[in-house]
Amino acid sequence: MKKFFTTAIYLLAISGTIIAQDGETLADLHNLYEANSTVNKVEKTVSAKFEFITLSDSDQLEKITIEESGTHSLGNLIAKKQFLFEKTYTYSTPIAPGNPGMRTVIRKPLIYNAVQKLERYYKKQMKKQKLTSNDAQTSYKKVLDVAQAAFSEDTEKFEAHIRTIKDIEDLHSLFGDVKISLY
Repeated sequence: MKKFFTTAIYLLAISGTIIAQDGETLADLHNLYEANSTVNKVEKTVSAKFEFITLSDSDQLEKITIEESGTHSLGNLIAKKQFLFEKTYTYSTPIAPGNPGMRTVIRKPLIYNAVQKLERYYKKQMKKQKLTSNDAQTSYKKVLDVAQAAFSEDTEKFEAHIRTIKDIEDLHSLFGDVKISLY
């Protein structure tokens, strides 16, 4: 019985030491987390820079006919790029077996919805005559190019940054600041 109590006290002493060490480790992790969150706050105030590497889409654009792409208020090139964007980011699946309806699934919905918002924004700015047709075409072409380049990349940080943006002007700036490199 005396051996049992001695062993129990020994185990309690060892577990107390382990808990104290874990407490220090938890405190260190907490301090590290606070330091990281401070760095993240600083990074949000600085303009985020992103770079995506892509192949040229000129071959794909040449294969798209006007009948396939339709027309766009910003021109035929934008219509083709918009068609390619829709084809890349969306696909259809059957709703249920036997049901003739189809459901559209969006890949990378944050980027897809951001592009849609920017398209509406450019059209509204043109109606208000705050943006010329040529400027809107150039800006929207850049947005579509960024979206195409981002599709095959890891966009977790880019999407996280989109999530933090509340103003459409900031969204416009974000897509405008992205660097696209040809592979």
